[in-house]
Amino acid sequence: MHSAPSAVTLTVILAVFSLFQLALILGAPLGQYVFGGQNKRLEGGQRILSLIAIVVSAAVSYAALSTVGVFSEEIHSTYVPDTGLVVAMWGFAAVVLYFMLTKLNSKSKAERTVMAPLSAVVLGLVSVVAFGL
Repeated sequence: MHSAPSAVTLTVILAVFSLFQLALILGAPLGQYVFGGQNKRLEGGQRILSLIAIVVSAAVSYAALSTVGVFSEEIHSTYVPDTGLVVAMWGFAAVVLYFMLTKLNSKSKAERTVMAPLSAVVLGLVSVVAFGL
């Protein structure tokens, strides 16, 4: 399985990204990396969006790991059929592409120089996993 290392790498990156989002939710002054660098600390609505990002990252990690057989076949086929995995991975690829383009156009230099390249890496990993389905 050529996509197994990509699925694991994607999951590790999304786990670190989720910890970053959690730090933002808890008030860490890292806002220059997200939302166009509008606020040093996230405001209420931005914190909710960060929470949504954590949930989406967990779902994508589950889907990516399911594609390479990390979860038992009973769990995998019961909760997410194969067509669901394909749709999930390509749907997430589209979302990451959109966010990558917005980060490239961000007013925040930190977001452009750190988060845009990270988005490109995630997009590449998601594409490798999706092509492996």
